[in-house]
Amino acid sequence: TGDATGSIYQMAKIDGCGLKKMPDLPFSFTQGTCGTYQWTTDTKKVVLCFDAITSIPVSSPRNCHTWDGENFETITGSKQYHIQIRFGTYKGNPIAIGDGYAGHNKVEIMNINTEDGTHTWSDAASWPFRFSYSQYSIISEADRVITFGGHCHYQAPFELDEVTEYKNDEWTLLGRLNRS
Repeated sequence: TGDATGSIYQMAKIDGCGLKKMPDLPFSFTQGTCGTYQWTTDTKKVVLCFDAITSIPVSSPRNCHTWDGENFETITGSKQYHIQIRFGTYKGNPIAIGDGYAGHNKVEIMNINTEDGTHTWSDAASWPFRFSYSQYSIISEADRVITFGGHCHYQAPFELDEVTEYKNDEWTLLGRLNRS
């Protein structure tokens, strides 16, 4: 997807060992996050959220978009800003942790009803290790997500070394990354 250098509408797909340009996105998408999720029992969709350009003005809606491989649809976004983060997958649903713009540690999960494709956002336990959290790496397993490192706006150290786990709806500090 696009970046902050003016190509905020471009889209490409991996084709063999290269990229193939696709038609432009019908919306801007820079510094956002996306992932593929089971939308209904027989349909997967790409979920794209948290475009920095359209999400930052306080009065703007925090819309997300889905793409089924042919068509885009605008859907309801989260209650919180979640700029400069990456989606994880928690129990099959997108999980958004923290924010790199307003700087917070709030967590929201998009609960997808695969019976009819509807969705709602729900609050989850905040990431408890700093006041804000963004720019981390994340891996997802069936029943948990694990985050590595990241950035904190308000509390030194700003570059983080925590390795944390969200499982059974609670956070655990697993350890720390080695620093050289």
